[in-house]
Amino acid sequence: MDNRMENGFGNKVDGQPGYNTFYPNGIESDEMKNEIEIDVRSLFATILNKLFVIILIGILVGGVAFVYTKFFISPQYVATTKVYILSKQDPNQKTLTTSDIAFASYLAKDYETLLTTRPVLQEVKKELNLDMSTDALEKMITVNVETDTRIMEISVTNTDPKLAKKIADKVREVANERLKVIMDGLEPVRSVDEAELPTTPASPNVKRNTMMGFIAGFGISLLVVIILFILDDTIKTPDDIEKRLGVSVLAAIPLKSEESSRRSSYGYGYGSSAPKDKKKKEKKSDKVAAKNKDLVQDKNQGKE
Repeated sequence: MDNRMENGFGNKVDGQPGYNTFYPNGIESDEMKNEIEIDVRSLFATILNKLFVIILIGILVGGVAFVYTKFFISPQYVATTKVYILSKQDPNQKTLTTSDIAFASYLAKDYETLLTTRPVLQEVKKELNLDMSTDALEKMITVNVETDTRIMEISVTNTDPKLAKKIADKVREVANERLKVIMDGLEPVRSVDEAELPTTPASPNVKRNTMMGFIAGFGISLLVVIILFILDDTIKTPDDIEKRLGVSVLAAIPLKSEESSRRSSYGYGYGSSAPKDKKKKEKKSDKVAAKNKDLVQDKNQGKE
């Protein structure tokens, strides 16, 4: 049963509470779908028409990202050293207990904090004769504890690969010695791997930044095309008139093209309806007729 009822204009209205949707006569859901499909097709046609420009903008933005990354950003090198944390509460104990392993997990967090404390960083600066602030040195150090292990990674990032390696190894040495003093002679930390001299910069990633620049330029230009298409309410075809104004188009008067304007200067609608050459001929004929009329009048006067 149709829950819609007819209003005074012969249109159907939904009878459900809270809805007041009008369906004008002759317009059904299939026609609305067709209009949506036409709009989508028009949108895709517009995108295809502008696709070359969209891709070109993406390439230009990607090129700018490549040049900026390659020549204006200093490469950063990362040197990483690893330590193993194992706690023995009794120095004479030769075997490990469950409590020792649990205690080592807590000790890893303490060691992670100890690595970036001011006494450790100041000692590193002193031994390596570093000309930088303690805060700057702290920002260069990254500590990471591998999941479900007691292996800790100490990474140092710097534009100089040799200096990054020296700082990483020195931070590990100074922190180990300080932790040994704090724990009354116990050595709960063992070096697993010394830092290697990095040969490849960790950042910036030229390929990634270039690709991101291309995607950003492509996406932004595509979005601009879509927005301009949505905001464009100009009427371009007779179908647009029927769709927007709801009236049928009886006739269309073509405007003169640039080529026809150069050749024959014809005008269709909104002005002249005859060729300019024809107008010139008519003016010339009028002048000849007027001249002949004057000659006839002069001749008649002479006879009189």
